[in-house]
Amino acid sequence: MDIKIFFIRYVQSLPDLFGNAVATDGTKMLRTIIKNDFKNRKTLTFVNPRNGKRYSRHYGMMAQGGMTVINVGEFVDGNFNYAIVGINLSCRKYPPYVTIFCHNKAMRNVDMIADMVRQSMNWALSENNISVLFEPCTAQIDWEKDFVHSYLKGMTDRPFNPMNDFGFEMLEEKFEAVGREVNNNRKSDDLMDYIRPGVNNKEKLVHWLVIQEKGKVTPKDIMRPVRFLQDKKMLYRPTMIAFNKVCHKEGLISVSSFNEYTNMAKDYFVNDEVYKGLVEQYSNAF
Repeated sequence: MDIKIFFIRYVQSLPDLFGNAVATDGTKMLRTIIKNDFKNRKTLTFVNPRNGKRYSRHYGMMAQGGMTVINVGEFVDGNFNYAIVGINLSCRKYPPYVTIFCHNKAMRNVDMIADMVRQSMNWALSENNISVLFEPCTAQIDWEKDFVHSYLKGMTDRPFNPMNDFGFEMLEEKFEAVGREVNNNRKSDDLMDYIRPGVNNKEKLVHWLVIQEKGKVTPKDIMRPVRFLQDKKMLYRPTMIAFNKVCHKEGLISVSSFNEYTNMAKDYFVNDEVYKGLVEQYSNAF
């Protein structure tokens, strides 16, 4: 996965008398614009003037605590090929910055995504005579923790308890989707620890998985029931060790394949008829 970070620098749209860029601060305005945009639109289709293509964007995470996550991409043959754009304007630990994750082959041009995001910000701030410049981050920064802490700080600042309405799930799953683990306690060797709290009969769920795994020898067949339970919000992303201790598929699937199939940002079963059949089998069992 290609990940690139850009620091945001604000300048006045018009230079001074000597043609020099005049530094300013547009963070507060941009935070308000993004928050209002999330509330009023949430989805938007737009045309990139650079190449004339039509793209869509969708908020993958609510705007809160000065940060948000937006999926930017295009629909091709019914599939949404997208890149993940994380915007952090909290200034909690670092100056404002944008993190771009390009995990889809069709949307791997980081510079093109960055250019679209910068254009959007400039358009939004144009009435305030402010322009945005993106400066590549060359140092290593702890952006994962900064995103999480900024979001959680935004939750505690709300006048009601937002966990009852939004919870941590979309925050956690978003970072799982880009290959990050928010909760290190999940790295257990016991598959039971990965079953979500809302599941009433955990033993029965594990037993169902074991039955589904009988006779499976190819990576895709092995991982189909696991991914099904992930998609149904029954199972967190398990470790391969925890899975093998129950289903005993050692030597049949590599760690890289296991991680690929359990990566929620990728969907290998979108048109899989056998996967669709698991819906009925699951319903009959539970």
